[in-house]
Parts: sequence; structure tokens; C-alpha cells
Amino acid sequence: MSRRVRTGRPAGRNMGLAGQIPSARRFPNFAAVAAWHYAPLVFIFAAAVALRTVSGTNVDVSWLLTIGEKMLGGERLYVDLIEVNPPASAFLYLPAILIARATGLSPESVVDALVLFAAAGSMWVAARIMARAPLAKGIDRWSLAAWVATVLTILPMHTFGEREHIATITLLPLLALLAARAGNGAPSFTSALVAGIGAGITVVIKPHFILAVGFAIVAAACARKSWRTIFAVENWIMAGMAAAYVLFVVVVFPEFVTDMMPILQAVYMPVRMELLMLAINPLFLCWVAAWGLLAFWKRGAVLKPPFSILLAASTGFAAAYFIQGKGWAYHCFPMLALAFIALAIAGAMPGRPTRDGLDERKTNLMRRLAVVPAAVIAVISGVWLNVAVNTDALMEPIRQLKARPSLLIISADIAVGHPLVRRLGGKWASRVSALWISAGVIRRMAQEKLDPDTERLLQRYAELDREMLAEDICRNRPDIIVVDNRLSDARAWARRDPVLVERLKDYREAAVIGAFVILWRPDGR
Repeated sequence: MSRRVRTGRPAGRNMGLAGQIPSARRFPNFAAVAAWHYAPLVFIFAAAVALRTVSGTNVDVSWLLTIGEKMLGGERLYVDLIEVNPPASAFLYLPAILIARATGLSPESVVDALVLFAAAGSMWVAARIMARAPLAKGIDRWSLAAWVATVLTILPMHTFGEREHIATITLLPLLALLAARAGNGAPSFTSALVAGIGAGITVVIKPHFILAVGFAIVAAACARKSWRTIFAVENWIMAGMAAAYVLFVVVVFPEFVTDMMPILQAVYMPVRMELLMLAINPLFLCWVAAWGLLAFWKRGAVLKPPFSILLAASTGFAAAYFIQGKGWAYHCFPMLALAFIALAIAGAMPGRPTRDGLDERKTNLMRRLAVVPAAVIAVISGVWLNVAVNTDALMEPIRQLKARPSLLIISADIAVGHPLVRRLGGKWASRVSALWISAGVIRRMAQEKLDPDTERLLQRYAELDREMLAEDICRNRPDIIVVDNRLSDARAWARRDPVLVERLKDYREAAVIGAFVILWRPDGR
């Protein structure tokens, strides 16, 4: 005898569908749950937008936007424009410039918007990948999403939009994919494709980052006990993109290989902080503290996925930090970001269920106790990531002399001219960002015992830097020249060259702001 449906409705396919749809009476609860989940993310992204409106543009972002605008104006990279980085750094910001020109927005605001969209998209892709992974079982995904969003949008502070920031965002899907593979998951081809492209972008942005990618891949292979992970499709995509980029640089920008690389090897790469100073950098110490806290909290689990994947990638970024040897704050961001994401995952994981619930209560207690030191480490990291040269005092004196001036600096510090010239609505009147060639020569000759051939080579590069400065002053006739005397007497340095002395004859000292001297070329001269 067949069973009857108690509702009196005819049984069938529509009944099954109706059973899956909330009734009108349940919609308010559904909306409340959705609001509870999404509200933290909305708040975090809103806070990030607000922060961008009050925080200044990053120094390198400002310079690379200027480079991009000059390239679109017809100037040639490594010929008319001298840049220390391979071309990917300049091309990375070209879409923002093109969108800004099409919409009438500022390139800086478009960069901010694109980075925030990229962060949201990367999180969404990573979440989709992990949703099907056995490792994700029981994780509080909404809590984790809120913390990851904070790491990617709030923590960067003044390094927001930097290449390291973008590289971290683009690498996130690959790390999720590797964690899924390490847990014997089977990601789709689409997930592998997106993750491979993201990893390829990361490596193209800076070749050093292959260490982070490689360490993470090896960690996943060890966890799965299968070296086949190394030859997965996403890794081939990443390797193909890296190889294509190398070919692109050699063919399209041969000057970077033939002209720039010798200069970089002589005056840029050798200038590095001592190993001890790199190790006691507050941001590196924050990274050590974050991993120490995670190890204390999770014990041996840090050597298992997903923590082992994040630990490996973070360590690769730390190795890149030491290889670059500059000690700059933004070089520390990727390793810090992954350490904090690992802490967020630990906090979102459930305790082991037992009959009396002791393990779950212990996990909840540890989670609450760990929040305090984790928050302290994060705040300290954010403070140091927000350190920047402040040139606000130069703004008004320069505006009083000339509206929207053409500007040039006599300084080894890129942060003096950028973003100052863009904030003034002016035009950059030099082919270089700063006198980094001369700075490298001076430092090497003061600190190293060099052979005669190396000394002659360095002196030749120093003369080249002076010649380019003199040519730029003569050709572009900047309205304003800012002289930076913070570390040495830059005007005395300029006076050693008779050609520079001649070029500066038309300029008058208009103001002295601390260690900065503002030189002005009166109109009509």
C-alpha cells in the first residue's frame, strides 16, 4: 500500500524543490543570518576604503604610475626612463592609468579600487577551492574570511598597492590549491588554471618570489608523499608564464639586460644592510613572534597542511627579504601576511569533539588567549608598515612659488619626489626617480676595499649620473628643484661638477624647510 503525502499536495518533483526553498515566514531569519555573515566583510572593506582616503600613496606606486604615464606618452623604458626593476613593475600599473583616463578618476584611486577588487576576488577563489577540500571541514569560514580580509586590506597600511602586496594577493589561490592537494583533495582544472595564472603573476612581479612558490609546492608534495604534486598543471602554467616573461624582457627590452643589469650589479645590488640589522628589523621580529605563537598554539600541527603550506611560502618570502637585503618595510609584508593568515586559520578551526567537550573548551580558551598577543603583533606590524617619509611641509611653499610645477630632486631618496610631484599636480622633470646611482657609488667606495678596475667603473657611473642630472635640468628646465641635505650636503655634491653649477645658475633659493632646500627658477629666465 503506497504512502500518502500528509500535506494533501500531489507528490512529485515540484514538491522536492519546494522543500528546498525557505518559506516567506523563514525569509527574515535567512536575511539575518546573511547579514551576520557578510556584515564583518562589508565593514572591513569599507574601513579599507576609508583608510585609503586618508593614507598617502605608496612611494613606489607613485613613481611607477609616473613611469607608466611617460611610457604612454612615448618615452622608452630603460632608454628615456631609468628604472631599477624589470618591466613588469611598470606594466603592472598601466591598466589603472588607462582606466583613469577613460573615467576621469585619478590613477591612484583606480589602483586602490583594483587592488581591493583583486583581494576580494582572490579570497573568493581560494574559498571555492578550499570548500571542497577535506582540510576545510569544520572551519568557521566566515570568521576566517573576515581575518583574511583584514590582513589583505588593512594590514598593508602605507605599503598598500606595492608589488609585494599584489603578489601576496595573486598567490593566495595557489596556496589554497596546494593545501587542498596536500589533503588528498582533487581540485578542478578551472581552479588549477586560475591558481597557476595567479602564481605566474606573483613570479613575474619579482623573480625572487619563486622561492615562496617553490617552497610551498615542495611542502605540499611532502605532505601528500607524492612528487607528482610538483608536476601538477598549475605549476606548468606558472613556469610557462615565467619563461614567456623572460623571453619578453630579452626581446622587447634588451636595454634592461645590456645597459641596466651592469649598473644594478655595480651600484644597486651590492648595497645592502648587514645580516644582523636585517634580522633585528622590527617587522622580521614580528614575523618570528607570529610563527612562535602559532607553534605554541598548534604544536606539531604546524608541520601539517594547511599550516605547512603557509609556513613554507612565508619562509620563501623571508628568504627573498634576506636576498634583497634592503630591509625595507614592504619587503616584509608577504611573509607577515601569510603568518597572520595561518593564525587566522588556527583560530577558525574547531576543537576535537569528545564526549565531555573538554578539548573543544580548551581550543576555545586557547583561541581567546591567542587573540591578545596576535593583535599586539598585528598592530606593531601595521605601525611599521605605515612608516614613510613625510614631505607635507614642502607642499605649500612650492605651491606659493608655482602651481602645478615641473619638479626635480637632488636626493638619493625616491620618497622625496614621490608622491610629492603627483600631489602637487606637477610634472616629473627627470629620467630617474632619484640619484640612486651616485648613492650606491658613494656607499660602496666608503665601505668596501675595491680594486682599481672596480673604482674606475664606479666613478664612471657616478659621472653618468651627474651628466643625466645636468641634461635633465638643461632639457626640461624644471620650475622647482628640491635639494635633500638630510644625510649629506647635496648642494656641495652638485658644486663639484662645473656643468651642474652652470645649470643651477638660473635657480634661486626660495625656502629652507628643515634639511630640504627649495630652489626656484623665476619665470622668464
